[in-house]
Amino acid sequence: MNAKAKELGLEKTIFYDIAGLDASNVSTAREMAQIAQEAFSKSEIVEVSGKNQYTIMADNADGSQSEIDVVNRNYSLMAYGMEAAKTGFLIEAQRTAVFKKNNQIFSILHARSMSERKDVVEKLLKIE
Repeated sequence: MNAKAKELGLEKTIFYDIAGLDASNVSTAREMAQIAQEAFSKSEIVEVSGKNQYTIMADNADGSQSEIDVVNRNYSLMAYGMEAAKTGFLIEAQRTAVFKKNNQIFSILHARSMSERKDVVEKLLKIE
């Protein structure tokens, strides 16, 4: 992931784990928007992030497969008709989101509550 960040020209983004759960991971809103732009250019990511639920197939250690039902819990962003979205939460980062709407990428970092994140989303989308 760090190699991809360098390839994208990101200078302030550093990953310490692949899940995004390590408090040492750092980035900026601008660089997160650049990462989202790259991710949301993949039709598979846009398609899945815009669904309310979907099923994926997982390969088990014994060679069999299992169906896993995945539910999109980004209700608060889905209500705005986002084309694609990714949210996150860590105590250190608080509520974060990157989303695509009207072919534009938006990034929110460190919203202290869902209400604050909602207010920022509405300001970015110019919703009164």
